[in-house]
Amino acid sequence: MATPNGRVLAANSKACQMFGMTEDELKVKGIEEAGSSNELITALKRKTDLTKTVFTFKRKGGLTFEGEVSISFFGDCDGVTKVSIVIRDVTELRKTDQEFKENEEKYRNLFEHMINGFAYCRIITNKEGEPTDFIYLEVNDAFERLTGIKKKEVCGKKATEAFPGIKEVHPELFGIYARVALSGKPEQFEIYFKPLSIWLSISVYSPKKGFFATVFENTTEQKQNEKKIEEHSEGLELTVASRTQELTETHERLLKAERFAAIGELAGMVGHDLRNPLTSIRNAAYYLNRRRGTSADEKEKLMFEIIDKSVEHANKIIGNLLEYAREITVEIEECTPKSLIDYVLLITQIPVNVKIHDHTEDKPTMWLDANKMERVFINLIQNAVDAMPQGGALEITSEQKGENVDFTFKDTGSGMTDQTKAKIFLPLFTTKAQGMGFGLAICKRIAEAHGGKITVDSILGKGTTFIITLPAEQKMQIQDGRSLILQNPGEQEKSELLP
Repeated sequence: MATPNGRVLAANSKACQMFGMTEDELKVKGIEEAGSSNELITALKRKTDLTKTVFTFKRKGGLTFEGEVSISFFGDCDGVTKVSIVIRDVTELRKTDQEFKENEEKYRNLFEHMINGFAYCRIITNKEGEPTDFIYLEVNDAFERLTGIKKKEVCGKKATEAFPGIKEVHPELFGIYARVALSGKPEQFEIYFKPLSIWLSISVYSPKKGFFATVFENTTEQKQNEKKIEEHSEGLELTVASRTQELTETHERLLKAERFAAIGELAGMVGHDLRNPLTSIRNAAYYLNRRRGTSADEKEKLMFEIIDKSVEHANKIIGNLLEYAREITVEIEECTPKSLIDYVLLITQIPVNVKIHDHTEDKPTMWLDANKMERVFINLIQNAVDAMPQGGALEITSEQKGENVDFTFKDTGSGMTDQTKAKIFLPLFTTKAQGMGFGLAICKRIAEAHGGKITVDSILGKGTTFIITLPAEQKMQIQDGRSLILQNPGEQEKSELLP
């Protein structure tokens, strides 16, 4: 208690403790000398009531403390005005309050500037206590940045209002959030958030029952990169598998080429040696047949004819072997597609039930080995005729494509299976009872010796189409004054194996 001029009339022990003085010392010094603030002295002099106003006071020894002051004026029975001063030491409270404000500011800055998105929500339940929705109470700046949704568009709104249809497309979200908010157990998961078409990695926890907070990051770019890596990895696996298959096939073709080369070498070595005994057999049979003369019966004559035909057939096989193994030397001359086909059709016997439709053109001028290419065309025409025993049609055309000319032979014969089509250019493979399996193999070598190729397409029961592609111009070498294209036997098969 004091007078309006600041003289202390009475002080309790707590006041003495605050100022670090005895009651007598406070009475002697008064409010102003005891270390009260100037603002308090001014209020006393003006006789102004105060309520919970904080002032800074000095203790004995120079230390200060914060005091929350309430003053009220009253008159005693003698009519003297006095003042009641109540001081509460709020130093620690003010310090704690300051620390709280600083912490709040620090965490607010962290909340606003954190990289991950944050949302604080409350679960909404029905009368039965079942979760039906949730409300966004607060979101941070990263929420806006990662989702593209403004704070004002979600804060204070239900999820079903902020994202219409979310409950139908993501019922699992409501289940997870409700489970965490009601159980208090945190969870973490990834989800493709369909309303925004983005991937999110979400951690959710509950600060108190019925509420939950989510911390999330947009992992769309990461997912896209992972998908690219996965696709690239799959592509690498496919490439490795493809290369492995190519190497396997190349190895098989090399082995096959070596076998074919061995056949050629064997044919070259034994061909002439086999012809000598065959000639002896034919001469001996001829001699015996003449010796028997007219006395031979029909059965003996038949046997001699069989020997003669068998020797002839064996001789043809040897001839084909030798020709297949022999180096192909191409001697070129000027010609046209039509001149080649006209001559071939002139010297080839065509059955009356097979119709030929010749659409070859008299251009461009080509440089080819006419004799060898005529042999190829004769072989293809004869094969087409053999494939049409009941009759049919063979269409022959020529067409210039850039620097090449395509000769097409399309028949309406019996066609081939895929298995047969894959083997028809192999030597010694044939589907004919009396065939030797060298015709198409030699045709292929002749076409390739010209720098061209031969391809086939066939449908079983509908017919076969052969296409010979040849360059109109040839790269020539001069040998003995002649224009030549040299093809080493066996090298073509090997060259086609190179990648």
